[in-house]
Amino acid sequence: MKISVNSLKQLVNVTFFAGILAVTSSCSSFNEGVSEDVTILSYPSGADVTIAGSTTGKTPLTIPLGKKIGHDVRVSLAGYQTYSGDILPQLNDGGRPTVKFGIAEQTGAYNDLSPNPLIAILKPNDGKKVDNFEIMMSLIEVNDQRFRAGRIDQKTHRHINQQIIAHFSPKK
Repeated sequence: MKISVNSLKQLVNVTFFAGILAVTSSCSSFNEGVSEDVTILSYPSGADVTIAGSTTGKTPLTIPLGKKIGHDVRVSLAGYQTYSGDILPQLNDGGRPTVKFGIAEQTGAYNDLSPNPLIAILKPNDGKKVDNFEIMMSLIEVNDQRFRAGRIDQKTHRHINQQIIAHFSPKK
């Protein structure tokens, strides 16, 4: 089978442009890094979540975020003060010396995002005091509902409940 020079040129052009398309469409993974599912909870639930200026959903929310960069998070609900916080990459080396290099370092694969879950306690605008135990139990109930509905697995359910309890436990 003979391939003409024109056919060969067309094949090279198509391959070149397909390569350019593949590289440019994956740029966000290099900018933001590989993703990690992050859970955002609020009390009360049903609050709007904005990440880096874009509305992403309502709490409770689990969303993949890039592990290479920090994320500005705002949680808001009518009648409550807006919560502002950051979800930041932290080196996950298990306390061991780690040599980071190559594509894994460039995409943030050595990082975990923290806090995960992010727990936003919204304060009422009217200045009423909130009961921390009531808030903790409400957040655990929301997490239990997500587990029963099949939206999170048992391991994630247990991890989030442990983080909720730790958040409200007295600090030593």
